[in-house]
Amino acid sequence: MQQPAVSFASMDQAARIRHLETEGFVVIPNAIPPAEIARIKAELADLPMRPSFYSEKPTFAAKMPHLHSPACTDLIANPAVLTFLKALMGEDLTFIYSHYILSQPNQPPLEVHSDYQPFGSTYSGWLETSPVRIRVLHYLDDTGTDKAPLRIVPRSHICFHQDANPYKRYVKHPDEVLFPMRAGDALVFSVRMFHGVGANTSQGTRGMLEYDRSEEH
Repeated sequence: MQQPAVSFASMDQAARIRHLETEGFVVIPNAIPPAEIARIKAELADLPMRPSFYSEKPTFAAKMPHLHSPACTDLIANPAVLTFLKALMGEDLTFIYSHYILSQPNQPPLEVHSDYQPFGSTYSGWLETSPVRIRVLHYLDDTGTDKAPLRIVPRSHICFHQDANPYKRYVKHPDEVLFPMRAGDALVFSVRMFHGVGANTSQGTRGMLEYDRSEEH
């Protein structure tokens, strides 16, 4: 698993858009200042959590974080992210969904999968069947390679082969890469891109917020 060596900080807006369109993802470095990360963590400290489908640990938020935390509500209009999304998708955006995931020590990896379902699918209802949808992962902690790092399969969002069937999941994929993130970074990606999460073999937790948006037509 090779980590892609890309300098996202030096990219202009056009280069970021092209990277997302071709590779399936792009990173907006330092999207959340340290003080705002501390505020978010403080407000999420009493957010009810529940076990996930792949771990018995209290990993998934029991309610949408933007309905619990004013800081998470403010994050919907994060300037760095919103400016990019408007350049990418246009001015008429619809905020769909938020989720908070707290990876615990010794938590197992999450299989490589797609967050998109074919239009009309009843598997996940309206949430994952929007034809034009972007997901933003806001990282509240450094992941390194040992604290639930992101696993991605670049360019898988434009694959027409049957191996990219969105109902498929992979314990390992030959083209996946490990992509560590830093606290405050935002990763914007196409929900069609296959991705997963590495195991948390560290002694710390890794907090991450997911925000989804779609384009109005």
